Amino acid sequence: LAVSDERPVSTQSTWERWMIACLCLGSCRIAIEYAFKWLMQRKAFGKPLIANPALRQKLGQMVYKTEAIQAYVDSLTWQLCTMSFKEQNKELGAPIALM
Repeated sequence: LAVSDERPVSTQSTWERWMIACLCLGSCRIAIEYAFKWLMQRKAFGKPLIANPALRQKLGQMVYKTEAIQAYVDSLTWQLCTMSFKEQNKELGAPIALM
């Protein structure tokens, strides 16, 4: 797809996609916080749910996936702040579309 000025659509919304990714990342962190609090408070068979290894593993997976996304967003943020607008559109359209 191309628009009237012959630029691909994926390069025209770089900052908007970046902002959506940041908002989603914040939502992930809030969800992890609520899940952790719930696992600490809820008891099953006389022990908190956090004592269950399978639930700790699920929580750990949520955390490491969120941290990986955070590293990717941080890398793209640095590139967005150091590149010119023309370079951003040329180089960062596809990586940001993957977020």
